[in-house]
Amino acid sequence: MVGSVALTFGGRPRPAWRRPAWWAVLVLVVLAHAGVVRQAGQWLAPVGSGESEPPRMQAVYTRRIELQAPPAVAPRAAAPAPRGQQRAAARVPARAAPASAAEVAQAASAQAASAPAEPDAPRDEEGASAATAEEHATAHVPGETPGGGETQAQAQVPETATGAAQSPGAAAAGAPAFEWPVSTRLSYTMQGYYRGEVRGSAQVEWLREGSRYEVHVEVIVGPRAASLMGRRMSSRGEITPAGLVPRRYDEDTRLGFAHRHAIIEFGAGRARLASGRDVEAPPGVQDAASQFVQLTYRLTVEPQLLQVGRVIDFPLALPKRLDRWYYEVVALETLATPLGPVEAYHLVPRREFPTRDALLAEMWFAPQLQYLPVRIRIRQDADTYIDLMIDRLPEQAAGVPAPTPPSGKPP
Repeated sequence: MVGSVALTFGGRPRPAWRRPAWWAVLVLVVLAHAGVVRQAGQWLAPVGSGESEPPRMQAVYTRRIELQAPPAVAPRAAAPAPRGQQRAAARVPARAAPASAAEVAQAASAQAASAPAEPDAPRDEEGASAATAEEHATAHVPGETPGGGETQAQAQVPETATGAAQSPGAAAAGAPAFEWPVSTRLSYTMQGYYRGEVRGSAQVEWLREGSRYEVHVEVIVGPRAASLMGRRMSSRGEITPAGLVPRRYDEDTRLGFAHRHAIIEFGAGRARLASGRDVEAPPGVQDAASQFVQLTYRLTVEPQLLQVGRVIDFPLALPKRLDRWYYEVVALETLATPLGPVEAYHLVPRREFPTRDALLAEMWFAPQLQYLPVRIRIRQDADTYIDLMIDRLPEQAAGVPAPTPPSGKPP
């Protein structure tokens, strides 16, 4: 019989499972496997808390998102910069950033009405604000000083103008405002390597009720019914014209029958990390789960960012620390997916103050699927990573997408 092994002792066959050597090999395999799982758990485990997370929103998915042309939406308006930053922006040469449609119209009108301005005359505050925004959107990732601090060039970049400028042809005339999608779920197949090959599955789920949202990211190692370990990251907060504003982040890591839970709470300009330490939370701060949806929003309403070399940055709160992260658009690639060939923009991250144990999440956003992330690669080093690839069309709930709330008010 295939798969059975027997030995003969004194004329009687003896099953292989009764051999001492067989049991020794089994014990060694179990111990080695336990060591890998334990160390992988240490890689995944965050600072813990015994508090359970709030009940989650529910959704019934009734349709799938088909591959289609990228959505055309009206670009997000640039927020005015503080006067000090406007004066600094007036000194930026005009060639540092392409002029927006508004700047072109304003320049033409001014030229027709009056004589040309002196070469050294400062630009008006509105134009300076737009130039500041575009200059920051085109900035490359800054370097660090030997002590881990920011460079002088980085310190001069206005924080409030990040990627907010418009560019010519950003959206067709009369294009509708950005509509936040109804509840959406993406499913992935996972493979990776940690002292051996690992496989599993993952989901990213976007849920919304009016101006409230939830984002849930779940990664499972092994079969879902009998997984070896798993991690769930959940973000809850509000939807505003500037994007997502997290209020609470939960991170639950399970290893066998044990689990650890980390919480980040966001308040007015502050965040309480999982360690209990209060830190400053600058405007636009995101967490490890909300960043996926916030990037989808930014790429949709700021299409000028979809150029190789452009950088999107925002503060990112993790259980142990909060600092600024930079995502550079490195290429437009064609991915071989179970859905067929899908074009996606590849974004590579870099944090403001790198650490040895930092987990970096590369992402691929597909214009044909509403700029949703179709691939996510989380890497610690060359030999420790997990790679998530979308394995089916995204699912959506019934209902009509809601537009961005005006002036920060609920829809």
